[in-house]
Parts: sequence; structure tokens; C-alpha cells
Amino acid sequence: MHTKRRREQQRAGASAPLGAASAEELQGNDIAQEDSYPDVGPPVDPEATRSDPVASDLEEMLIQRFDVYFKVAIGSYDRRPVRRPEGEIPKDLLAAGNAVLARKLGSLPAANGRQCISRLNAAVYAIARSIAATADSLRQERMPDDPKRRLKELIELRRSQLCVVSTLTEEIRRRQALRQRKEGAKVRPSQNFLRIAAVHRIRRRGELGLVLRRFKDQLNVTQLEIRKLEETRRRKLVRRKGASFVVQERAEFPSQVPVASVREYWLPIVGMSRPFEVRPELEEWSRTLGPLPRETPLQSGELTEGASRSRTGFARVGWY
Repeated sequence: MHTKRRREQQRAGASAPLGAASAEELQGNDIAQEDSYPDVGPPVDPEATRSDPVASDLEEMLIQRFDVYFKVAIGSYDRRPVRRPEGEIPKDLLAAGNAVLARKLGSLPAANGRQCISRLNAAVYAIARSIAATADSLRQERMPDDPKRRLKELIELRRSQLCVVSTLTEEIRRRQALRQRKEGAKVRPSQNFLRIAAVHRIRRRGELGLVLRRFKDQLNVTQLEIRKLEETRRRKLVRRKGASFVVQERAEFPSQVPVASVREYWLPIVGMSRPFEVRPELEEWSRTLGPLPRETPLQSGELTEGASRSRTGFARVGWY
């Protein structure tokens, strides 16, 4: 009896239409379900993220820089501090950095606890410097050309290039001293050279000379560009301040040229005085012409002044 009555109640509830209250409750439940996680967006397919060309380009840029910085960090604890880039770091770049870091840590060989912590430390440092350098490069691409900022970057680049050139030059001198068996020659290379050799993969003596030649060429180009930017800045300063600035600058720094330098400059142009030598050709020419007359035709009266003017053309051009 009770079972039959329960079945009838269930049938009646299933066939009955929903009321207004139940519909509002269901709608509210749907809204609550949608707003339960406001900060979480729609699910992202990892394959779609990998196929994004912008993300893949960022990861490639980070991987190239990561390999360089990781070699430097794993070889020495004397590291350069990570400088925070200007402005806000893009979220896509941070996500790409996390992906590269996870991938690189997964590809490292297994090690004990101390080595694992050292590699983790070096990897975090390398990805931090890679993100900072990539963010600066992306910001420079978006920003217009700034000569002042460019000059500052070139001066810093010249400082690093000079450091590399001096280190490689000292290494070449050290090896020459060892070959010549000089006293006091260092047997082992410096730590700076070892770091540079690890970054640029210097393994042979010929490769050392090639890298040094390349850095010297880059240093010359950097110095020429710095000189060009400084000259451009000086011209702009002169144009802005006017001619009075130029006059005042010349008055403050008068040019005093030594007499000896002036004579040395003009000597190959003017030459030196030498005694006149009478050659046989000149003597023969003098005998052919004969002696010169004592008086000119104008002085002797054979040629009048008007005739001389008409003959020479001075009267026509108005010289008299």
C-alpha cells in the first residue's frame, strides 16, 4: 500500500511543471556556478599554447639567452646582479620563462642533493637574466629611437668589449711568455678568460686569435658610432644655443698653433730655395735670341700708347 502511494507521488512530481520559484532558484544556481571562479578563464589547450607563434618566438629567444647565462652561472658564483627591466614585464614573457625553466630542469641529468641545488640556483639565475634582457630588447623595439639612451648603451657595450679584448690579449701574452720560458710567467689562465672561453667556445690557439680579432672589429665599430652620436649631440647643442655660444667657446679655448708645425706642414708644398743652375739648353736658347734691347718700343717712340692699348686689348676691357 505504501509502495503504491509512493510511486503515485513520484509520477505526479515528475509530470508537474516547474514553478516560478524553482526556475529562479535554478537560474541563480547557474549564475553562482559561473561566478564561483571569477579569476579563472576558460580552459586553455596546451597544444594551442605551443602552436602560438608569439609564444614560440619568445621561448626561442629565452632559450638562446638561457644557454649563455647558464654556462656562466654554472662555472662561477661571481655573477652579475640581475637588473629589473624598466616598465612592466609582459605576462606572456613570464609564462614562456616558466615553461623554458621547467623544460630545462627536466632535461638536466640526475644528481645528488648539493649538485641539484647548485643547478637549480644557476638555472633560476639564468632564466631571470634571460627574461630581463628579452624584456629590455622588446621595449627598445616598441620605443622610438632615443640617441641619449643609445649612447648610454654603446658606452656600456664598449666597456664590456674592452674587458674582453684586454682579457684575451693578456692570455696571448701569457702563452707567449710560457713558450719563451720567461721568469714569472703564469702557468694557469685567469678566471675571466675561462669564463669567456666557455661562452665563446675557445678551445684552440687559432680560435683565440679569431675571437680577439672579431671583438677588436666590434670595438672599432662601437667607437665610431659613439663618436658619431657625440658629434650629433654637439651640433644640436650649438644650434640650440646660437652663434654666441660658438664665439664664447672659441674665446675660452684659443687655438695656439706652434710655428714649427706650420713650417713642417708647408715645407713639402712650398719647398726650399736652391741656387739657379744654367743648363746647356738655356745657354743655346739665349744665344739664339741674341741680346735684349736696352729700350722697349714704347720708350723709344716706335709704338704709341694708344696703339699699345688697342693691341693688348686693355682699353676694351676697361683696365685704364
